[in-house]
Amino acid sequence: AHTSSQLVQTYACQCIMHLARDSAYRRKLMRAGAGSLILRAIDNHKGNCMVQVAAWSAIRELANSSTNLRVLKKLQVEKRLVETMVTHKFNEDVQINTCGAIKNICVDPGGQLLLMHSDAAYYVLVAMDSFPKSQKIQAQGCA
Repeated sequence: AHTSSQLVQTYACQCIMHLARDSAYRRKLMRAGAGSLILRAIDNHKGNCMVQVAAWSAIRELANSSTNLRVLKKLQVEKRLVETMVTHKFNEDVQINTCGAIKNICVDPGGQLLLMHSDAAYYVLVAMDSFPKSQKIQAQGCA
């Protein structure tokens, strides 16, 4: 449909993020394929900060469920996290949302195992070092 439109993908990810704040709806979204669609937006718009911020904020909300984490693991979300953090290392908003996604993934022991073998923790430290005055990054990194 509109997978090539950065604006449509941004709005779609924002919509999913807002809906995923409801714990009952979070699992329904994932069963409907939200994780795959968001990761496709991440892959199709790697250079667009607006899409990346919206997509990672949606993943951050979806990751608040052990069931959803199992799906995100199958989708290799950890690889996309690291790629995004490297690609957008100078964008504070992208770093805030990727750090937030990592924080929510790590709340679950399964999420901790998922990220253990990636460089995600290292890039959280890089973000904290790169943006020492960003309260949001510091808070996400230390949570």
